[in-house]
Amino acid sequence: MTLSGREIIGDTLRVLGADLELRVAPHLRDPDAMLTAKMIADLLAYLAMWHLEPSDTGAGAAADDTSEATAWASDIPVAGAIRGLRAAALQQAIEDAERPDPALLSVAVDLDSALYQSEAVAAPRIAVSAGERLAQVEVPVTAENARVFVDACLGDGHAIESVVRAPGGYSKDSFFLGVRTPAGTSVQVVVRRDLPFGPGETRVVAEYGLLKNLADRGLLIAEPLGCDPTGILGQPAMLSRRVAGSSGTSPWDGDPERRRDICLTLAGVLARLHAIAPAEIGLATVSGKPREQLCAHVLEWRDRWRRNRIHASPTLAAAFAWLLDNIPAEIDRVSIVHGDVGFHNMIVSDGRLVALLDWEFAHLGDPTEDLGYCRQFVEPLMPWADFLHGYRGAGGGGYREENARFFELWRGVRNAVCCSVSWRGFLSGAYPALKMAYQGIPLYRTFVHNTAKALKEKFQCETQAVAP
Repeated sequence: MTLSGREIIGDTLRVLGADLELRVAPHLRDPDAMLTAKMIADLLAYLAMWHLEPSDTGAGAAADDTSEATAWASDIPVAGAIRGLRAAALQQAIEDAERPDPALLSVAVDLDSALYQSEAVAAPRIAVSAGERLAQVEVPVTAENARVFVDACLGDGHAIESVVRAPGGYSKDSFFLGVRTPAGTSVQVVVRRDLPFGPGETRVVAEYGLLKNLADRGLLIAEPLGCDPTGILGQPAMLSRRVAGSSGTSPWDGDPERRRDICLTLAGVLARLHAIAPAEIGLATVSGKPREQLCAHVLEWRDRWRRNRIHASPTLAAAFAWLLDNIPAEIDRVSIVHGDVGFHNMIVSDGRLVALLDWEFAHLGDPTEDLGYCRQFVEPLMPWADFLHGYRGAGGGGYREENARFFELWRGVRNAVCCSVSWRGFLSGAYPALKMAYQGIPLYRTFVHNTAKALKEKFQCETQAVAP
């Protein structure tokens, strides 16, 4: 797909203004903040309008094609060029005339009046049109469809007491539901719903099947309760029990004993996860050979990037070439890998780790990927050697530094590909949501820039290694 710079800017500005006006401003209480939001939304509406076609903004409906002045004015995308030239010429003609020409003055006034009338009609449509485009692909979760969904997962007779959308959700949408059971008990559950497009092209149906197997083996995860593959909520979704507690480290990282206990619990969770033979839960490996399994995983993500990329990226092309040429020589075994192990994806309650969440990146691969990923979070809290000792003591396998260096690069590449897929979803209209644009612009650049720096370091190390 090919879009002009004007179209990209226009669509991005449109969704920025829409989310500000429809999702942020209604929750503001401070009068100064409310006024500021209103001014920003109005400015974004005009900026978006000047970059979009009249048919996208409603400007065309205000134009009278029989009027030359209105025809100039209604062509809003080129108002700064064509209208600017015509307006300047009229202005100069008026100023140069010895005596005012009523006909010329009338055309001049019509020009400005038609433009501003057209804009006055078009600007308020910006947020509405963005909301309408999103509504075509994203179904709101309401008490009514949530009840149908919960009944489909758990049986008839439930009532919905509350629906709250969780913040974030770059890979999936999440909602917190307050549910009253047929027995009259109130419980808290979580809905995890596929997005209409991307970014990892993973599906909750597969995630639910994995989590059911892991729950049966006693892993610390949120209990999966049910799954609807039919799209009652607009997309396939799964239901799990909400785990009480909080993510992040701030409530407990100041207590040395607690942080050590939590980290060692994580070491035990990963050891148990990595010890499960994929075949035991019906997962098929590529060939049983760990290096081939990892190579297939990298190729899968390269194909995902090639299918979805909008812009060229020499850095990502170079990164995939390096990764495929440097598959680690020694991988102990093929294991189930979580793929995103960090305290942002864990729940801690009363100083205890109670659940590892968000399994959308789970796959078969090298256990060192999980260990290397969580090291950046663990090492500030306890010595890494002690964590590895706990991991091995709980049944975990080996940790290879050279493999971890491979996955340091891999993390940035995978995340950049996710952002690339999200950007395609936004620009194609498959999912014109703000979070998709956010992934496609600032986050994508962050990951690609970090990947470029990591590659340069590896190239320098390789050059030094072969130097005489």
